[in-house]
Amino acid sequence: MEKNLMQRLSENFIAAQTSMDATVGDLRVRLRGLVARMEVVLNELEDSGVGADVSALAGMSDDAASVERLARRLGEQQVNVLTASQNALKASDPRGF
Repeated sequence: MEKNLMQRLSENFIAAQTSMDATVGDLRVRLRGLVARMEVVLNELEDSGVGADVSALAGMSDDAASVERLARRLGEQQVNVLTASQNALKASDPRGF
């Protein structure tokens, strides 16, 4: 059975929401990990000063780059959904005919 246009539109928006929710979840997990690592090192620095173990920061640039990629993806998803939403609204504008 072929889906009508509104069913397709609705399914596409639900798929976009699901994808965006996954991106948000991934971003939250990555950010929490970075924050936890930085808090460990900050506590070490505050407690031990120059003798602090800062090894938890190793590889942080890779994790930060991952956060940046996820943030960029979320921003692009937001723009795409906003654009699609605005385009869908144009269909209801009687002046568009």
